[in-house]
Amino acid sequence: SMVAFVAVVDSPYFAKTTDAGTVSLSLPAGRYRLLAWHPNAVAAVPPREITVAAAPLSIPVSIDVDDSSANVAAWPE
Repeated sequence: SMVAFVAVVDSPYFAKTTDAGTVSLSLPAGRYRLLAWHPNAVAAVPPREITVAAAPLSIPVSIDVDDSSANVAAWPE
């Protein structure tokens, strides 16, 4: 069996994590809304407002997951 997730975002700035769980984006200076999602998230990750002034900027995000769950987490709003 197969499962697929398709995300449609209204932004040119998005990424999928590596197998190590990291992401790298090249963003111009400005204010952004950071959204994170995982299909097996135990709880929704609240959106964060971030300001990029200079690169590099490291923003740790942690998502608790339950790989045994059959439920798919809701997409963040």
